[in-house]
Amino acid sequence: MSKLIDSMWFNTDQGHFGIILAEDETTGELKLYAGVVAGFDQQADERAILSWGHKVNIGMLAGLLARTGIPKERYQWTMNCVLFGAELFKQLSQGQLKKEDAIVKIKSLSSALTDEDPPYLLQRIQDLVER
Repeated sequence: MSKLIDSMWFNTDQGHFGIILAEDETTGELKLYAGVVAGFDQQADERAILSWGHKVNIGMLAGLLARTGIPKERYQWTMNCVLFGAELFKQLSQGQLKKEDAIVKIKSLSSALTDEDPPYLLQRIQDLVER
């Protein structure tokens, strides 16, 4: 069984496509799933992709991103943030991390973050935990 962590959506005139980041509850491994959905109910669409979606090969996705010409540092930082958020999500949902400690971890990401950024980011992660 996989637990939803986050989702990303693409809407076109031909339909709706989603990519789901999930954690395998047995192994703790992070996985990406993708699929075409109805687009009327985000939670139903997320469940459908988790149940029937195609598993995305993360290595192949990284290779595809590399071919765009975008410097690896630019997309690698984004991917690392997703994985960082997933780990915070896991620790918060399992009661292994307190809110205050999560804010400290988020603040350590970048000196460019304002004092308002970490609580906002933590709230976004906690919204996912409560799903």
